[in-house]
Amino acid sequence: MKSRLDWNRNQSQAIDLLRFPLMVIVVFGHTLLTTVSVEKADFPLLSGQGVYNALSVMFTYVIPHMTVPVFFMMSGYLFFRNFNLWSWQIYREKLRKRFWTLLVPYILWNIIPVIVNLFRYSVLAVRNHSADGVIDYIRGLSLWSIFVENVRLPWPTNILGWNGCYLTGPLNGTLWFMQDLIVLSIISPVIYYLIKKTKVWLIVLFAVGYVVNITIPVHGLSFNGLLFFSVGGYFVLSGRNFCEFSRRHVGWLLPATLVFCGLGVYYGGIKETYGLFYTYLYTISCSFLAFAIASFLIEKYGLKPNRFLTRCTFFIFGMQMINILGVGLIVQICRDFLYSVIGMDSYLQLSIANFLTPALTAGVCMLTYYLLNRFMPGISAILSGNRSKDIR
Repeated sequence: MKSRLDWNRNQSQAIDLLRFPLMVIVVFGHTLLTTVSVEKADFPLLSGQGVYNALSVMFTYVIPHMTVPVFFMMSGYLFFRNFNLWSWQIYREKLRKRFWTLLVPYILWNIIPVIVNLFRYSVLAVRNHSADGVIDYIRGLSLWSIFVENVRLPWPTNILGWNGCYLTGPLNGTLWFMQDLIVLSIISPVIYYLIKKTKVWLIVLFAVGYVVNITIPVHGLSFNGLLFFSVGGYFVLSGRNFCEFSRRHVGWLLPATLVFCGLGVYYGGIKETYGLFYTYLYTISCSFLAFAIASFLIEKYGLKPNRFLTRCTFFIFGMQMINILGVGLIVQICRDFLYSVIGMDSYLQLSIANFLTPALTAGVCMLTYYLLNRFMPGISAILSGNRSKDIR
Protein backbone atom coordinates (compact mmCIF):
# COMPACT_ATOMS: atom_id res chain seq x y z
CA MET A 1 0.00 0.00 0.00
CA LYS A 2 1.31 3.41 -0.97
CA SER A 3 1.83 6.07 1.63
CA ARG A 4 -0.53 9.05 1.75
CA LEU A 5 2.17 11.35 0.46
CA ASP A 6 2.74 9.08 -2.54
CA TRP A 7 -0.94 9.13 -3.44
CA ASN A 8 -1.01 12.92 -3.28
CA ARG A 9 1.97 13.16 -5.61
CA ASN A 10 0.43 10.56 -7.91
CA GLN A 11 -2.81 12.54 -8.06
CA SER A 12 -1.04 15.82 -8.76
CA GLN A 13 0.80 14.23 -11.68
CA ALA A 14 -2.40 12.57 -12.91
CA ILE A 15 -4.21 15.92 -13.02
CA ASP A 16 -1.47 17.43 -15.20
CA LEU A 17 -1.15 14.30 -17.33
CA LEU A 18 -4.86 14.22 -18.14
CA ARG A 19 -5.22 17.83 -19.25
CA PHE A 20 -3.91 17.56 -22.82
CA PRO A 21 -5.48 14.24 -23.92
CA LEU A 22 -8.80 15.35 -22.47
CA MET A 23 -8.60 18.54 -24.50
CA VAL A 24 -7.97 16.59 -27.71
CA ILE A 25 -11.05 14.50 -26.90
CA VAL A 26 -13.02 17.74 -26.40
CA VAL A 27 -12.18 18.64 -30.00
CA PHE A 28 -13.69 15.32 -31.14
CA GLY A 29 -17.00 16.47 -29.72
CA HIS A 30 -16.88 19.69 -31.73
CA THR A 31 -16.54 18.02 -35.15
CA LEU A 32 -20.37 17.89 -35.14
CA LEU A 33 -20.71 14.89 -37.44
CA THR A 34 -24.08 13.88 -38.86
CA THR A 35 -25.16 10.61 -37.24
CA VAL A 36 -28.18 8.49 -36.42
CA SER A 37 -28.62 6.27 -33.38
CA VAL A 38 -27.74 2.62 -33.94
CA GLU A 39 -31.22 1.81 -32.69
CA LYS A 40 -32.91 3.80 -35.48
CA ALA A 41 -30.42 3.13 -38.29
CA ASP A 42 -31.90 1.64 -41.47
CA PHE A 43 -28.58 0.09 -42.48
CA PRO A 44 -26.72 -2.90 -40.99
CA LEU A 45 -24.38 -2.23 -38.08
CA LEU A 46 -21.70 -4.46 -39.60
CA SER A 47 -21.68 -2.59 -42.91
CA GLY A 48 -19.21 0.16 -43.83
CA GLN A 49 -21.85 2.80 -43.18
CA GLY A 50 -22.92 1.10 -39.96
CA VAL A 51 -19.41 0.96 -38.51
CA TYR A 52 -18.71 4.56 -39.60
CA ASN A 53 -21.95 5.77 -38.01
CA ALA A 54 -21.36 3.91 -34.73
CA LEU A 55 -17.80 5.23 -34.45
CA SER A 56 -19.02 8.76 -35.23
CA VAL A 57 -21.67 8.56 -32.49
CA MET A 58 -19.13 7.16 -30.04
CA PHE A 59 -16.38 9.70 -30.64
CA THR A 60 -18.62 12.74 -31.17
CA TYR A 61 -21.69 12.32 -28.99
CA VAL A 62 -20.64 9.93 -26.19
CA ILE A 63 -16.94 9.73 -25.28
CA PRO A 64 -16.14 13.49 -25.38
CA HIS A 65 -18.76 14.24 -22.75
CA MET A 66 -16.63 12.88 -19.93
CA THR A 67 -13.96 15.52 -20.50
CA VAL A 68 -15.53 18.70 -19.12
CA PRO A 69 -16.76 16.90 -15.97
CA VAL A 70 -13.17 15.82 -15.26
CA PHE A 71 -12.05 19.44 -15.67
CA PHE A 72 -14.82 20.46 -13.25
CA MET A 73 -13.58 17.83 -10.76
CA MET A 74 -10.03 19.14 -11.03
CA SER A 75 -11.23 22.73 -10.60
CA GLY A 76 -13.35 21.92 -7.55
CA TYR A 77 -10.51 19.97 -5.94
CA LEU A 78 -7.99 22.76 -6.53
CA PHE A 79 -10.40 25.49 -5.42
CA PHE A 80 -11.25 23.89 -2.06
CA ARG A 81 -7.71 22.79 -1.32
CA ASN A 82 -6.49 24.50 1.89
CA PHE A 83 -10.12 24.97 2.96
CA ASN A 84 -10.33 22.46 5.83
CA LEU A 85 -11.66 25.37 7.85
CA TRP A 86 -13.51 28.15 6.07
CA SER A 87 -11.56 31.37 5.65
CA TRP A 88 -12.91 34.47 3.94
CA GLN A 89 -9.34 35.62 3.47
CA ILE A 90 -8.47 32.48 1.49
CA TYR A 91 -11.77 32.82 -0.42
CA ARG A 92 -10.90 36.37 -1.48
CA GLU A 93 -7.42 35.24 -2.50
CA LYS A 94 -8.90 32.41 -4.57
CA LEU A 95 -11.23 34.85 -6.34
CA ARG A 96 -8.37 37.27 -6.94
CA LYS A 97 -6.37 34.53 -8.68
CA ARG A 98 -9.36 33.41 -10.72
CA PHE A 99 -9.91 36.97 -11.88
CA TRP A 100 -6.72 36.51 -13.91
CA THR A 101 -6.98 32.80 -14.68
CA LEU A 102 -10.69 32.74 -15.57
CA LEU A 103 -12.44 36.09 -15.95
CA VAL A 104 -9.82 37.98 -17.98
CA PRO A 105 -9.24 35.12 -20.48
CA TYR A 106 -13.02 34.60 -20.67
CA ILE A 107 -13.52 38.22 -21.67
CA LEU A 108 -10.67 38.21 -24.19
CA TRP A 109 -11.60 34.90 -25.87
CA ASN A 110 -15.12 36.29 -26.40
CA ILE A 111 -13.86 39.62 -27.73
CA ILE A 112 -11.45 38.06 -30.24
CA PRO A 113 -14.28 36.75 -32.49
CA VAL A 114 -15.79 40.25 -32.47
CA ILE A 115 -12.48 41.78 -33.58
CA VAL A 116 -12.03 39.13 -36.28
CA ASN A 117 -15.54 39.72 -37.64
CA LEU A 118 -15.15 43.51 -37.52
CA PHE A 119 -12.00 43.12 -39.63
CA ARG A 120 -13.89 40.91 -42.08
CA TYR A 121 -16.79 43.37 -42.44
CA SER A 122 -14.36 46.29 -42.75
CA VAL A 123 -12.61 44.59 -45.67
CA LEU A 124 -15.98 43.99 -47.31
CA ALA A 125 -16.93 47.62 -46.66
CA VAL A 126 -13.84 48.86 -48.50
CA ARG A 127 -14.45 46.43 -51.36
CA ASN A 128 -18.14 47.29 -51.67
CA HIS A 129 -17.73 51.01 -50.86
CA SER A 130 -20.37 50.66 -48.16
CA ALA A 131 -20.13 50.47 -44.39
CA ASP A 132 -23.62 49.04 -43.93
CA GLY A 133 -22.31 45.58 -43.04
CA VAL A 134 -20.05 46.95 -40.30
CA ILE A 135 -22.82 49.14 -38.89
CA ASP A 136 -25.37 46.31 -38.89
CA TYR A 137 -22.89 43.97 -37.18
CA ILE A 138 -22.10 46.51 -34.45
CA ARG A 139 -25.80 47.21 -33.90
CA GLY A 140 -26.41 43.50 -33.45
CA LEU A 141 -23.85 43.24 -30.66
CA SER A 142 -24.58 43.55 -26.97
CA LEU A 143 -22.75 42.71 -23.78
CA TRP A 144 -25.37 40.02 -23.17
CA SER A 145 -24.88 38.34 -26.56
CA ILE A 146 -21.08 38.48 -26.29
CA PHE A 147 -20.53 37.41 -22.70
CA VAL A 148 -23.71 35.70 -21.48
CA GLU A 149 -25.90 34.09 -24.11
CA ASN A 150 -25.18 33.91 -27.80
CA VAL A 151 -25.65 30.15 -28.10
CA ARG A 152 -28.67 28.15 -26.94
CA LEU A 153 -28.43 24.46 -27.76
CA PRO A 154 -31.59 22.42 -27.14
CA TRP A 155 -31.27 19.07 -25.43
CA PRO A 156 -33.62 16.19 -26.21
CA THR A 157 -36.62 15.59 -23.97
CA ASN A 158 -35.32 14.09 -20.72
CA ILE A 159 -36.35 10.67 -19.39
CA LEU A 160 -39.14 12.29 -17.34
CA GLY A 161 -40.67 13.63 -20.54
CA TRP A 162 -39.76 17.25 -19.82
CA ASN A 163 -39.14 19.48 -22.83
CA GLY A 164 -37.25 22.74 -22.91
CA CYS A 165 -33.89 21.46 -21.66
CA TYR A 166 -31.00 23.44 -23.14
CA LEU A 167 -27.38 24.55 -22.83
CA THR A 168 -26.40 28.21 -23.22
CA GLY A 169 -23.06 29.80 -23.90
CA PRO A 170 -21.38 33.11 -24.79
CA LEU A 171 -20.22 34.21 -28.24
CA ASN A 172 -17.32 31.75 -28.09
CA GLY A 173 -19.73 28.93 -27.29
CA THR A 174 -17.26 26.43 -25.85
CA LEU A 175 -16.55 28.88 -23.01
CA TRP A 176 -19.81 27.95 -21.28
CA PHE A 177 -17.50 25.82 -19.13
CA MET A 178 -15.58 28.90 -17.98
CA GLN A 179 -18.83 30.77 -17.42
CA ASP A 180 -19.93 28.00 -15.08
CA LEU A 181 -16.57 27.98 -13.30
CA ILE A 182 -16.77 31.72 -12.66
CA VAL A 183 -20.23 31.36 -11.10
CA LEU A 184 -19.24 28.25 -9.12
CA SER A 185 -16.21 30.06 -7.74
CA ILE A 186 -18.41 32.94 -6.57
CA ILE A 187 -20.96 30.68 -4.87
CA SER A 188 -18.30 28.36 -3.44
CA PRO A 189 -19.11 29.38 0.18
CA VAL A 190 -22.60 27.90 -0.29
CA ILE A 191 -21.16 24.71 -1.83
CA TYR A 192 -18.62 24.45 1.00
CA TYR A 193 -21.34 24.80 3.63
CA LEU A 194 -23.58 22.20 1.97
CA ILE A 195 -20.71 19.71 1.58
CA LYS A 196 -19.82 20.08 5.25
CA LYS A 197 -23.44 19.70 6.38
CA THR A 198 -24.77 17.04 4.02
CA LYS A 199 -21.58 15.14 3.14
CA VAL A 200 -22.14 12.80 0.20
CA TRP A 201 -25.89 13.49 0.00
CA LEU A 202 -25.27 16.76 -1.80
CA ILE A 203 -23.41 14.79 -4.46
CA VAL A 204 -26.29 12.32 -4.72
CA LEU A 205 -28.80 15.15 -5.17
CA PHE A 206 -26.71 16.85 -7.87
CA ALA A 207 -26.11 13.47 -9.57
CA VAL A 208 -29.85 12.88 -9.89
CA GLY A 209 -30.35 16.33 -11.42
CA TYR A 210 -27.47 15.71 -13.80
CA VAL A 211 -28.47 12.21 -14.98
CA VAL A 212 -32.13 13.17 -15.39
CA ASN A 213 -30.92 16.27 -17.28
CA ILE A 214 -32.78 19.02 -15.47
CA THR A 215 -31.98 22.51 -16.75
CA ILE A 216 -31.36 25.22 -14.15
CA PRO A 217 -32.71 28.48 -15.66
CA VAL A 218 -29.74 30.52 -14.45
CA HIS A 219 -26.79 31.32 -16.70
CA GLY A 220 -23.59 29.81 -15.38
CA LEU A 221 -25.35 27.16 -13.32
CA SER A 222 -25.87 23.60 -14.49
CA PHE A 223 -26.05 20.26 -12.74
CA ASN A 224 -23.02 19.29 -14.80
CA GLY A 225 -20.91 21.97 -13.15
CA LEU A 226 -22.54 21.69 -9.73
CA LEU A 227 -22.09 17.92 -9.55
CA PHE A 228 -18.49 17.55 -10.65
CA PHE A 229 -17.17 20.77 -9.07
CA SER A 230 -18.77 19.60 -5.80
CA VAL A 231 -17.28 16.12 -6.24
CA GLY A 232 -13.85 17.75 -6.39
CA GLY A 233 -14.67 19.79 -3.30
CA TYR A 234 -16.04 16.78 -1.44
CA PHE A 235 -12.93 14.72 -2.13
CA VAL A 236 -10.48 17.32 -0.90
CA LEU A 237 -12.58 18.40 2.10
CA SER A 238 -13.08 14.78 3.22
CA GLY A 239 -9.40 13.90 2.75
CA ARG A 240 -10.02 11.56 -0.18
CA ASN A 241 -7.87 11.09 -3.26
CA PHE A 242 -9.15 10.66 -6.82
CA CYS A 243 -6.46 8.19 -7.83
CA GLU A 244 -6.61 6.06 -4.69
CA PHE A 245 -10.42 5.88 -4.85
CA SER A 246 -10.53 5.12 -8.57
CA ARG A 247 -7.84 2.44 -8.42
CA ARG A 248 -9.64 0.75 -5.53
CA HIS A 249 -12.95 0.67 -7.45
CA VAL A 250 -11.66 0.05 -10.97
CA GLY A 251 -13.21 -3.45 -10.82
CA TRP A 252 -16.67 -1.97 -11.35
CA LEU A 253 -15.75 1.37 -12.91
CA LEU A 254 -14.32 -0.28 -16.03
CA PRO A 255 -17.26 -2.59 -16.87
CA ALA A 256 -19.77 0.14 -15.97
CA THR A 257 -18.02 2.57 -18.31
CA LEU A 258 -17.99 0.05 -21.17
CA VAL A 259 -21.65 -0.89 -20.70
CA PHE A 260 -22.92 2.68 -20.42
CA CYS A 261 -20.77 3.76 -23.37
CA GLY A 262 -22.21 0.94 -25.49
CA LEU A 263 -25.77 1.83 -24.51
CA GLY A 264 -25.08 5.50 -25.17
CA VAL A 265 -23.87 4.69 -28.68
CA TYR A 266 -26.82 2.37 -29.34
CA TYR A 267 -29.32 5.07 -28.40
CA GLY A 268 -27.56 7.89 -30.29
CA GLY A 269 -25.53 9.68 -27.62
CA ILE A 270 -26.58 13.10 -26.37
CA LYS A 271 -28.84 13.69 -29.40
CA GLU A 272 -31.51 11.29 -28.12
CA THR A 273 -33.39 10.99 -24.82
CA TYR A 274 -32.10 7.60 -23.68
CA GLY A 275 -28.77 8.16 -25.39
CA LEU A 276 -28.28 11.25 -23.22
CA PHE A 277 -29.31 9.33 -20.09
CA TYR A 278 -26.79 6.52 -20.66
CA THR A 279 -24.09 8.95 -21.81
CA TYR A 280 -24.37 10.81 -18.52
CA LEU A 281 -24.10 7.54 -16.56
CA TYR A 282 -21.03 6.74 -18.67
CA THR A 283 -19.64 10.17 -17.87
CA ILE A 284 -19.82 9.61 -14.12
CA SER A 285 -18.01 6.26 -14.19
CA CYS A 286 -15.50 7.27 -16.86
CA SER A 287 -14.56 10.48 -15.05
CA PHE A 288 -13.18 8.39 -12.19
CA LEU A 289 -11.80 5.72 -14.51
CA ALA A 290 -9.69 8.39 -16.24
CA PHE A 291 -7.87 9.04 -12.95
CA ALA A 292 -7.33 5.30 -12.44
CA ILE A 293 -5.77 4.96 -15.89
CA ALA A 294 -3.54 8.02 -15.48
CA SER A 295 -2.49 6.88 -12.01
CA PHE A 296 -1.59 3.41 -13.30
CA LEU A 297 0.45 4.77 -16.21
CA ILE A 298 2.37 7.07 -13.88
CA GLU A 299 3.09 4.32 -11.36
CA LYS A 300 3.77 1.47 -13.78
CA TYR A 301 5.60 3.22 -16.62
CA GLY A 302 6.82 6.43 -15.01
CA LEU A 303 4.78 8.49 -17.45
CA LYS A 304 5.10 12.19 -16.70
CA PRO A 305 3.11 15.19 -17.96
CA ASN A 306 4.75 17.29 -20.66
CA ARG A 307 5.04 20.89 -19.46
CA PHE A 308 4.36 22.42 -22.88
CA LEU A 309 1.30 20.26 -23.54
CA THR A 310 -0.08 21.01 -20.08
CA ARG A 311 0.35 24.76 -20.50
CA CYS A 312 -1.16 24.99 -23.97
CA THR A 313 -4.34 23.08 -23.03
CA PHE A 314 -6.20 26.21 -21.93
CA PHE A 315 -5.18 28.02 -25.12
CA ILE A 316 -6.50 25.17 -27.29
CA PHE A 317 -9.76 25.29 -25.38
CA GLY A 318 -10.23 28.98 -26.15
CA MET A 319 -9.08 28.94 -29.77
CA GLN A 320 -10.60 25.78 -31.27
CA MET A 321 -14.16 27.15 -31.66
CA ILE A 322 -13.37 30.64 -32.94
CA ASN A 323 -15.08 31.49 -36.23
CA ILE A 324 -12.39 32.57 -38.70
CA LEU A 325 -13.57 35.41 -40.93
CA GLY A 326 -16.98 33.86 -41.39
CA VAL A 327 -15.48 30.75 -43.01
CA GLY A 328 -16.17 28.46 -40.07
CA LEU A 329 -14.92 27.17 -36.74
CA ILE A 330 -11.25 26.22 -36.70
CA VAL A 331 -12.11 22.59 -35.96
CA GLN A 332 -14.48 22.50 -38.93
CA ILE A 333 -11.95 24.18 -41.23
CA CYS A 334 -9.40 21.51 -40.30
CA ARG A 335 -11.95 18.77 -40.93
CA ASP A 336 -12.91 20.16 -44.35
CA PHE A 337 -9.22 20.49 -45.27
CA LEU A 338 -8.64 16.84 -44.43
CA TYR A 339 -11.70 15.87 -46.46
CA SER A 340 -10.23 17.66 -49.48
CA VAL A 341 -6.86 15.95 -49.06
CA ILE A 342 -7.95 12.44 -48.08
CA GLY A 343 -11.21 12.37 -49.99
CA MET A 344 -14.81 11.59 -49.13
CA ASP A 345 -15.49 8.72 -51.50
CA SER A 346 -15.62 5.97 -48.87
CA TYR A 347 -16.50 5.57 -45.22
CA LEU A 348 -12.88 4.59 -44.56
CA GLN A 349 -11.66 7.92 -45.95
CA LEU A 350 -14.25 9.80 -43.91
CA SER A 351 -13.24 7.92 -40.76
CA ILE A 352 -9.53 8.65 -41.26
CA ALA A 353 -10.22 12.35 -41.86
CA ASN A 354 -12.49 12.59 -38.82
CA PHE A 355 -9.96 10.90 -36.54
CA LEU A 356 -7.17 13.18 -37.77
CA THR A 357 -9.25 16.34 -37.34
CA PRO A 358 -8.68 16.75 -33.57
CA ALA A 359 -4.94 16.19 -34.02
CA LEU A 360 -4.72 18.80 -36.78
CA THR A 361 -6.89 21.26 -34.84
CA ALA A 362 -4.79 20.83 -31.71
CA GLY A 363 -1.65 21.18 -33.83
CA VAL A 364 -2.81 24.48 -35.33
CA CYS A 365 -3.69 25.82 -31.87
CA MET A 366 -0.41 24.58 -30.38
CA LEU A 367 1.62 26.21 -33.16
CA THR A 368 -0.23 29.48 -32.60
CA TYR A 369 0.40 29.21 -28.87
CA TYR A 370 4.08 28.44 -29.39
CA LEU A 371 4.58 31.44 -31.71
CA LEU A 372 2.72 33.76 -29.36
CA ASN A 373 4.66 32.49 -26.38
CA ARG A 374 7.93 32.96 -28.23
CA PHE A 375 7.37 36.41 -29.72
CA MET A 376 4.58 37.91 -27.56
CA PRO A 377 4.80 36.10 -24.22
CA GLY A 378 2.70 38.70 -22.43
CA ILE A 379 -0.29 38.13 -24.72
CA SER A 380 0.24 34.39 -24.55
CA ALA A 381 0.22 34.48 -20.76
CA ILE A 382 -3.01 36.49 -20.55
CA LEU A 383 -4.86 34.33 -23.10
CA SER A 384 -3.81 31.14 -21.35
CA GLY A 385 -4.77 32.38 -17.88
CA ASN A 386 -1.19 33.20 -16.88
CA ARG A 387 -0.19 29.59 -17.49
CA SER A 388 2.47 30.44 -20.09
CA LYS A 389 6.15 30.20 -19.29
CA ASP A 390 9.26 30.27 -21.41
CA ILE A 391 9.13 27.04 -23.43
CA ARG A 392 12.11 27.62 -25.69
